[in-house]
Amino acid sequence: GYGKIFIPNSKTFYEGEFLLNLFNGKGLLISEKGDSYFGSFKNGEPYGQGELNLNNGSNYCGDFKNGFKEGTGKEIFPNGNKYLGNYYKNERSGSGKYIFMKGNDKDLLYTGNFEKGEMNDTNGLLQWNDGKQYQGGLKQGKYDGNGVLTFINNNQCTGIYTGEFKNGNSFKIPTILNFFE
Repeated sequence: GYGKIFIPNSKTFYEGEFLLNLFNGKGLLISEKGDSYFGSFKNGEPYGQGELNLNNGSNYCGDFKNGFKEGTGKEIFPNGNKYLGNYYKNERSGSGKYIFMKGNDKDLLYTGNFEKGEMNDTNGLLQWNDGKQYQGGLKQGKYDGNGVLTFINNNQCTGIYTGEFKNGNSFKIPTILNFFE
């Protein structure tokens, strides 16, 4: 059937379809903090297509399974950064794209593999807005392994890279060179 319920102990409101006293089918769930989920439910949990809006400003639209973000989705974070790709149990997992924003403009795009929410790929691609790019190893969101750094004048530096990059503003590659814009 269809109904509305307020759950006092968790201060949660639900409106939608029920089956055997569980949220089942289409519905809207709103928490005390103002977080909301609108989409499909199965056995009381988000399951299938849905949209999750958190009170911190983040928004996820995509697949859910047993209450987790799982499958394909798009997430926009409070700082404006965006992720489009695969999830497994609420973490970025498998292939995807992560867009680092600077104000309203794209600053850096990562295309590659994710593992446990982090950039992990032997051949990931980082593309800065100004035309620089890096293709090569990344592990836990840092340079790690063989790669090619291509500058805006098309000069290339091939080698073993380790270290951090920071949203395209600067990056540190201790084993090869230090470069700051």
